[in-house]
Amino acid sequence: MVPGANMMPMMMMMAGLTATATVGKDVAFRVIDTAKSAVVQYELGGIRDTLIQEHIYGGIEDLVDDDAAFAEHLVESMQSKGGRDVSLDYWDQPYQLEKVSEDRYVVFSTGPNMYRDGGCSTTAVERAKEWEQQISDWDVEKLKEEESDAFELPEDDDICMDFVVKKQSQIYQPLSRKPR
Repeated sequence: MVPGANMMPMMMMMAGLTATATVGKDVAFRVIDTAKSAVVQYELGGIRDTLIQEHIYGGIEDLVDDDAAFAEHLVESMQSKGGRDVSLDYWDQPYQLEKVSEDRYVVFSTGPNMYRDGGCSTTAVERAKEWEQQISDWDVEKLKEEESDAFELPEDDDICMDFVVKKQSQIYQPLSRKPR
């Protein structure tokens, strides 16, 4: 469960109302999508951690090829106090899991445009920095004065969290065993 996720609808509503009142409806939707993107990025981190743990205890290979099994795994392993389906992102699209190489996976959301567009090329840190820069560059007064496409949806808005899992033998060793 994402801390503060119960506050997400209120935060989005307030951001949307503020943006609508100051610069218009189109900008409000972009502000809301940016807020949703930040929460989805955080939620993907939790999903990644859950998948790494699951790999330790038995593997995640069966979740890669079965969307229904992956959705069920998320619902069972991620608790939602607000009744929200945690297998869906904040645009009501299913989270997806893909195997990239032998030991590398990516879990992702298709983002605000709701289709897969190959935007998983940036790392989570780079994407977070992009959002932070977008927010810091917003000049409400300037947007009031001129038409701006600054808030149009980006073409590569997939939100991704990649991770590596390795097969390791004897992950757990008895504490009484002395190192050699």
